[in-house]
This record gives sequence, structure tokens and C-alpha cells, in this order.
Amino acid sequence: MVPITVKGEVTEAHMARSVLAYPLVGLLQGAAAALGYALLERLFPPSVAVALAVLLLSAVSGGFHLDGLADTFDALASKGDRERKLAIMREGSVGAIGAAAVVFSLGIKYLALRSLADLGPAAFYGALVFMPMLSKWSMVAGMYHGAPARKDGLGRLYIESTGAGRFFSVTAMALAFMSLGALLAGRPPLFVLFNLPVLLALYLLAAFLRRFFRSRLGGLTGDTLGAQGEITESVFLLAVLGWSRLYTS
Repeated sequence: MVPITVKGEVTEAHMARSVLAYPLVGLLQGAAAALGYALLERLFPPSVAVALAVLLLSAVSGGFHLDGLADTFDALASKGDRERKLAIMREGSVGAIGAAAVVFSLGIKYLALRSLADLGPAAFYGALVFMPMLSKWSMVAGMYHGAPARKDGLGRLYIESTGAGRFFSVTAMALAFMSLGALLAGRPPLFVLFNLPVLLALYLLAAFLRRFFRSRLGGLTGDTLGAQGEITESVFLLAVLGWSRLYTS
């Protein structure tokens, strides 16, 4: 996680407003990973460079969302009631199911990006740059529509304070970044043929996960939002890979 220095008191209102910067933060993380890969591939084979790029993305976020993914899957795999599941998510230890979820998440990202690297730079760099941005946009969609599973906790703060204005603001920002990406790639039709459908698909994925977590846990938590971000990244990469293979075949 990139350390920053903040002067003065950081209030809950400041933290809640931070969701407005989520797409930009995700875009910067993706750009850092893309730059890292561009430098690393000069020194290492593509397979190693891709692995290090995935590692860089995890390091930049401090593994925060991976931790949420592990805690969420450990809780879902438990046999207790909702309160027991929520307690497991707070324990902080990682069980076998949580560890397996992290391994599969990183494995899917690596394999998808490695395959995209063979299909050409446009698809590869586009996926690497926009993956974390769309992950964070999906989390805001979850906050907007979701309800907190607990009356306390960090997740409640973001969920209860994310209204329509903030959700539509981050959506407009994400669409603007994706439009710019299509223009820079010299493929404006890409925005209509792929970007808009994939954004709608990820919105539907967020809706499904919201309902799923509500049925199992009574709502959303900070951990489930992190898990949603990780799942979104994997689904997005698989969508890009499938579309790229069809487009180039």
C-alpha cells in the first residue's frame, strides 16, 4: 500500500467521500502495473513479467482486498449461523478455504493476463490498466445498492454514505476513462462493442453478489466488498480474454 501523509484530522465524512476517487485510484494502480510490466519484460520472459505485474498490483493495494476475499470465503464455508460467520470474518486468521480462494484468484489473473500478452499489446495493456478501476467501481455499486451486515465496522460507513450522486459520479468517471482508452487505442467502436456491455455485465455481477451476501451474511461488510473487487477483476479478465480470442479468430 502506498503510504501518504495527511495533515489534520480525518473524519468519517472524509473517508466516505473518498469513494469519489476510487476509479482514479484504480486507474493509477493499473497504470503502475502496466509500466512495471513494460520495464520488467525487458529483463525477464513474459511469464515472469506477468507474475511480477500481478504481484505489484497486490502490493500497491497492500493485499487489502485479498484479505477480504479470504475472510469472506472462510465465513461462507463455515457451518454456523450468520453471527458466527460474521465473527469468523473478524478473527483475522486465514483458513484453508480462504487460502484456496486467494490462490485461485491470483492464478486466474495470472493465466488470463499471460494469455492476453500472447494476443497482443492492446488487449493486454487495456485489461491491466482498467481491471483495478472497474474493480473499485463495482465496489461502489455494491455500496450504493447494498445494506450493511453490521451496525458498526468500516463497511457500514461507506455503504450508508454512498448515495445516487456518488454512484453516478464514479460511473461517469469510469465511462470517461474507458472512452478515452478506446480513443487512444484508435478503436472508438470498442467502447460500444465491448466497454458498455462489460460494464453492464459487471453491474449485474455486483447485483448478484449483493443478493448472495445478503442471503448468507445479512448484508455487506468491508470484507465482502473486498471480495467483490477481487471477483470482479477475475471476471473482467476472463471477459476480455474471451472477447479477444473471438475478435482475433
